[in-house]
Parts: sequence; C-alpha cells; structure tokens
Amino acid sequence: MIWRNSLSGGSGSASHVAGSWFRYDLLQSRTDVYMEDQLVLYDHLKLEPDRDMLGLGYMEGFTHLGSLIAIQEGIDAGFVERIHRLLEPFSGVKIGLSMLMVPGLSLRVLAQRTQDVETIFDLCRAFLRGNRWGTKTAFLRKY
Repeated sequence: MIWRNSLSGGSGSASHVAGSWFRYDLLQSRTDVYMEDQLVLYDHLKLEPDRDMLGLGYMEGFTHLGSLIAIQEGIDAGFVERIHRLLEPFSGVKIGLSMLMVPGLSLRVLAQRTQDVETIFDLCRAFLRGNRWGTKTAFLRKY
C-alpha cells in the first residue's frame, strides 16, 4: 500500500500576500491503518492557521506539506536507509523519514512548492514500485 497526501497554504498571487496563506480555520486529517483487525498506524495532523503557521513546530517557514506512507513486506531498516540516501541531494526542503512498527515507512516533506513535494514522492514511489514490486510507476496525480 502506498498512501500520499499534500497540503498547500494557498495558490495564486493572492496567497503570497503577507497573512493570506492558510485561509481556513482548521484542518484535521486522521489516518488509521489496520492489518488483521489490529491498528498498526495512527496519524493525526491538526493545523489551526490562527496560530503562527509558518513558525517553529508547524510549517517552519514552508508553505507546503506532503505525507507518504508505504506498507509492504520487505521494507526494513536497510530499505529505508536506501531511500534516505536517495533523498539526500534535495535542498530547499525538509524531509522526515521513519520506519513503522510494521514493514513500512512514513515520509513527510516540507517545501515551498507543490512540484518539490511531487518530485520527492514520485521518486520514492518509483523506487518502491521498482524495488519492492518489480513494476513501473503509474501516474496518480488528481486534478
């Protein structure tokens, strides 16, 4: 399973005006993953733009957030380390990569542009599909 989600603070020229990012009151995204009726992953993202969204502990100066979760047999510490090395060359973004308690990984990306998040996710997805499943990547972008 590969699951991914992206969040942007806004689009268009109006979103670049000071104070106009994140024009919503609350965003809550909750993801629960069960395997054989056992909860194996719980992710709860809660953003309240009334607070300093671009400050430390929230978006840390970035305007885009991406989350990717992959669960598949064979995703172990060595596999996660190979993905870490694959992502090292990226600059201008912050990347968090963690192993899960089940064979899998969680990836978070903070960036300034949707394209940066998409590029990192597409690279990871292609790596996962090619190395874990032996298949080519598919186009998944939803407009």
